[in-house]
Amino acid sequence: MENIKRGIIKDGPHTKEVLDVLAREIKSPESLELITEKAHQIIENSTDPLASYSEHSTDGLLYGLIQSGKTSIITVATAIAADNNFQCIIILTSDIDLLYEQTLERVRRALRGLSVLGKNDWKDASRFERHLESPPKVIVCSKNVKKLSSLLDALKKAGVKGLSALIIDDEADQASLNTFTRKITGEISKINNAITNLRSFFKVNTYLQVTATPQALFLQKPKHEYRPSFTVLSQPGNGYVGGEEFFGSGSRVLRKVNLEEVEILRASHQPFHSDSIPLGLRSALFIFFVAAVLKLIEEPGEGYAFLCHVSASQKDHRYIVSLMEKFKEEAINILKNPSSKQYAAIVKEIENAYKDLSGDNKDLLKFDDILEKI
Repeated sequence: MENIKRGIIKDGPHTKEVLDVLAREIKSPESLELITEKAHQIIENSTDPLASYSEHSTDGLLYGLIQSGKTSIITVATAIAADNNFQCIIILTSDIDLLYEQTLERVRRALRGLSVLGKNDWKDASRFERHLESPPKVIVCSKNVKKLSSLLDALKKAGVKGLSALIIDDEADQASLNTFTRKITGEISKINNAITNLRSFFKVNTYLQVTATPQALFLQKPKHEYRPSFTVLSQPGNGYVGGEEFFGSGSRVLRKVNLEEVEILRASHQPFHSDSIPLGLRSALFIFFVAAVLKLIEEPGEGYAFLCHVSASQKDHRYIVSLMEKFKEEAINILKNPSSKQYAAIVKEIENAYKDLSGDNKDLLKFDDILEKI
């Protein structure tokens, strides 16, 4: 349907509150101003929630690099939507419980002036109906067929079809699209069907897709209901570190390894498993030991993690875990025994890792202090 853009939007109490919360987390006024500007663009391009048309909807896209502020833009856009007559804002997020709870907690922390309902808050139909009697309301639902269907059933029972809605689909290229498109049967994947039914329930709505990888969305046919009609590009603030810094041609942190190492780490491709760590992974682990120790000393309360991902097979991952655990235990035993024949060699490897990591930085702790901590 043709998009009827809104008039001038206003920043009301919900917008002010979320900006106050974010200002404590985002110290850069320029970054906060940019986030607010992008959130305004979303609502300006959204359908008019006061439209008198019996049916009116708009599809949009919030596209940006990983960790470039998309979640902050979502929360600000939610607040602006609430201040500008959207009665129901639904945020669709991961079906992984840990990630879902993180999203729910973050939304509740940022939008303290709004009732934010979680995926168990519509089990009690009468209570859910009472909530919806005093809009605006925010609902956070996981992209799970049962949860989406139960939410739609609860909305139907509450008789709120006339509510205007902003539906925000986080990581919209994951699970939301019809994964059976290539089949000639016309079959529709269950999650896609559930989301389509939810969208169809609200006659006046905007469906905002959010992702860092929008290729699948743009490859939908023209006028397809999941192809965005407008796009808002999030821009990372000052100090952003992303893919270009890690993998660009001028990267200072990228190290190349022999491609054969990937095959060595795939248990399923080997007739006989090796217990030895490939040289590239061994070097990476020593650099990680040094970096983790630096972080432990400077920021004792912070966490750290090592990621090794060379396969989609769980069998391969279990094999790699066993290799790394064995390597770590052997390294610990050698370092605890300076008289060991291997002690000098492993200390030299750690020292090389220290030099590689430190580069021209003269402010790092002395190597002997780091080695002792390791």
